[in-house]
Amino acid sequence: MLSKLFYYSVLASQTPKENVDKAPSLLQQYFEQQGVSTDIEIAGGGTLGIVFHLVVNGKRWFVKTHLPYQEERINLIKEIAIYSILYDDLHIQRIDLPDGTNVRTFLLMDELTYPEQDLDQCTVKKLIDEYSDKLKNFSDTDCVLPKYAWEHVEQQADSALEILRDKGFLSDEIYNRTAKYFLILTTGNYQNEIQLCHGDLSSKNIMMKGNHPIVIDWEDAFWSFPEYDYLYWLTFFNHRKYYSQAIFEDSHNGKEVDIAVMLLILTLKSYLSYINDTYQNNSLSFEQRLQEVLDLEN
Repeated sequence: MLSKLFYYSVLASQTPKENVDKAPSLLQQYFEQQGVSTDIEIAGGGTLGIVFHLVVNGKRWFVKTHLPYQEERINLIKEIAIYSILYDDLHIQRIDLPDGTNVRTFLLMDELTYPEQDLDQCTVKKLIDEYSDKLKNFSDTDCVLPKYAWEHVEQQADSALEILRDKGFLSDEIYNRTAKYFLILTTGNYQNEIQLCHGDLSSKNIMMKGNHPIVIDWEDAFWSFPEYDYLYWLTFFNHRKYYSQAIFEDSHNGKEVDIAVMLLILTLKSYLSYINDTYQNNSLSFEQRLQEVLDLEN
């Protein structure tokens, strides 16, 4: 989510389309210079990356590269490092090519498919536990930019909450109640255990290789506490069906902290929806979404 906040706040209007369009042909030229013929199929999606499919000698590869900014390149390098730790069967490749005066990095890996239906709550929790355990000792810290840390998320949320209130999206009551929960996050001892988290775990970011779930799109990975990804996953609209006291049963931080984190995440998601102007057709308002989590107090 941090990279999306930065993109929509700063870069969205500055990204030259020609830099996006030429990236696939750059990789294709690289293979052709080696006498290997390739075909390219542009894929949809990818706000912060350029994604396409590359067919090399009959094999289809999923390919991802970055927008023309150094920060986005570092985020892709981070993503490649994480894939290499988590999944040894995806045939991960990294290719660096000159692109004008810069270097463009490409990620190549096996194609994946989406599950026939979304994974349930218990399966997702188990999946998070599995990858969290593997990432506990993540050592390639140079590819995690300093701002990709929990403290920066807190700062962004404080500002976003005020803006949503000032723009009339939130009543004073909901603003004040949410702000009180944010204060809890400045004093909790949950921050003592910090590790690399996904940062944007949604159903769209869980794919399959055979019968094995694979978590994709690690460009938002940041330093936070182990339960962050699960709480983030719960804040998606379709996962509201899980809202009950049961979601706090295995909490390490306690119910108050978990509610505070969910409110923080929803505040930032609401702010993103506001700045990229995608909130107009929401079936629930920002205030209603926050109210649902506040109702978990009882």
